[in-house]
Amino acid sequence: MLERAVQELRGEETRPELAPTIQLGLDIRIPASYIPEEHQRLRMYKVIGSLRAPEERTRAEQELEDRYGPLPPPVRNLLDYATLKSAAERMRIQSVERRNETLYIQFHPSAAVDTDRLMDFLGRHPGVQFSPSGSLRVPLRGTARGVLPQVQAVLEQLQE
Repeated sequence: MLERAVQELRGEETRPELAPTIQLGLDIRIPASYIPEEHQRLRMYKVIGSLRAPEERTRAEQELEDRYGPLPPPVRNLLDYATLKSAAERMRIQSVERRNETLYIQFHPSAAVDTDRLMDFLGRHPGVQFSPSGSLRVPLRGTARGVLPQVQAVLEQLQE
């Protein structure tokens, strides 16, 4: 927020803040059996929610394992969600949603989508559709466990 205010004072162009929603239908919680103390659980939610870079995620993962032991699947999912949310913010994606066996990615109107990269992606992946309203529809393969890697792969292929 401070950075945005400084940019405005300098007369630089600022992009509106965007808080993408990610709904993949997976368990993304820190179980009380993993971190019994509620205050510590809330602190870790805050730490994970503020992750912006891969090295920050690595540090958070190491801290969790050092303090509480091996990560249960819901905590791994939560870390993956935080990574996806950060990538979605950078790419100006409003939402990522899984409905049944389809992934829907809605781009913000101010998203700078590389049309060549998008067209290449559409050509290499049969069944993928892009609407003029900025919505990408991607068929998913496999089980719910494979959703996160597929979403990560899609975003990596679309990133500039």
